[in-house]
Amino acid sequence: MAVAFSSKESDEQQSVWLALSDPTRRVMLDRLAHGPMAVTQMTVGFAMTRFGVAKHLSVLEGAGLVSSRKHGRSRLYHLNAARIEQLSRWMSPRAIAWATGAKAFANSMEELSMSDPLPVHRLGSVDIALDWTLRVPQARAWDHFFSAPQSWWPSESRVFGNATKMSFEAQIGGQLIERNEFGAAVTWYTIFALQPHQCVDLQGQLATRYGGPAQTLLHIEFIDLGKDTCSIKLTDSVFGRLGPEIATSITSGWNAIIGDGFVASLAR
Repeated sequence: MAVAFSSKESDEQQSVWLALSDPTRRVMLDRLAHGPMAVTQMTVGFAMTRFGVAKHLSVLEGAGLVSSRKHGRSRLYHLNAARIEQLSRWMSPRAIAWATGAKAFANSMEELSMSDPLPVHRLGSVDIALDWTLRVPQARAWDHFFSAPQSWWPSESRVFGNATKMSFEAQIGGQLIERNEFGAAVTWYTIFALQPHQCVDLQGQLATRYGGPAQTLLHIEFIDLGKDTCSIKLTDSVFGRLGPEIATSITSGWNAIIGDGFVASLAR
């Protein structure tokens, strides 16, 4: 049976295969699986200039395999677990196993500094960086994010189940709140910084039953890519008493909420 791809899907596949075809870039992905790195850190061990390393990272980022974030005066590069999960639609079983293993390894290495032989909680921090591409204009994605959380926040990710209402206010002090018909409520996040249609910063609490207790600082950017396409760049920084599986749990959770929830709801 023949499988038809849209021109956009074909372009995305080509960019991924081009990025993976170079052995230097594959080594870079392996190194990023150990945790985020700046360009200066990545140059160690490579017989090339900082510019050459940056050029390779740019190709990986363009393919969606790597995500970059500003960190103080420098820029850190992360392995993009969301993109690696999407590759399973295209790859052979052997390649799927590689992609799944890479994502799991990246998550486990992020947790290594905080894990114990026994699954106990301890003080630590973890940063998760994920990117998604949407086939809608930036303004529409932004408006849908705040006006329709009921349609995209999955019932599996709600405290009180499917029979609840989600609301979100796009203003300083605005809150993402879940309520049920009996008056019970949970505040998931509170906005403390906002640039309309561009980015939002939120603060939340991670309860013990979700791997905490801990604080979470969430930064979400909506980037216009032109031609009625945009991207969402999400960074979740969690610090406090963290369980040994926290990075895997957070990555899986955001892939379900944004990737399977928000992005999918805009495609309907």
